[in-house]
Amino acid sequence: MNNLPVQMHSRYQEFVAFIDGLDTDARINPNSLNLAFDVWLKMVDANDKLKRSNASLVQALNEVSE
Repeated sequence: MNNLPVQMHSRYQEFVAFIDGLDTDARINPNSLNLAFDVWLKMVDANDKLKRSNASLVQALNEVSE
């Protein structure tokens, strides 16, 4: 990991919008926010990889069915 604060990450504003959309009364402190960002970023990256993988599988399936 780099030593930059998570607020400097290019996707941090997207994360903040996600957090703002949550309906929770949980206390949000800087440590929990940093952890939540790390988890969210891993989930988003995994989802992006799955989307790319699915797209290539659909393309392969279309080629086979033609």
